[in-house]
Amino acid sequence: MMPDYAARIRTAEISSKYSAPSMHAAENSSAPSPSPSPSPSPSPSPKEKKTTAAPSGAVVPEIFEQAWKAYPKREGSNSKADALKAWNARIRLGVKADDMLAGVQRYAEFCEAKGQVGTQYVLQASTFFGPSGKWAEEWRVASARAAAEPEINPVTGARKCGGLWVI
Repeated sequence: MMPDYAARIRTAEISSKYSAPSMHAAENSSAPSPSPSPSPSPSPSPKEKKTTAAPSGAVVPEIFEQAWKAYPKREGSNSKADALKAWNARIRLGVKADDMLAGVQRYAEFCEAKGQVGTQYVLQASTFFGPSGKWAEEWRVASARAAAEPEINPVTGARKCGGLWVI
């Protein structure tokens, strides 16, 4: 999943970098520029229905509100407007809102299990939804039993302690 996502980001960055028209060319051109024709946009699915207005006047999708409520609280700043901006950027690149919501739920469980909720160790939501694709990670915690049991060599009976084998 990640290589395809990373390739789409690089393609979008490259195409936007090199396909933008030059401002000087527009000033020097005497021919009228064609007006862009409006393209029909698909109607939003019930989950992506836009219902809430953000402080900046932007309309917030309902599924983003669900993700925001599920996102673990953190110490320090966590701008909802910046998170929404990153969320919308991923949607424009073709990422499914349901995939990001599922990523939030996995991350919230991870933070809860690690005891990180309410600390500075919780990622800012804008980073989580950003181009690095943190929302797509597994976010699994090693089982407590595996972490608590010492590794034992079946041949010698030695235990692994702090990276060293002790007999």
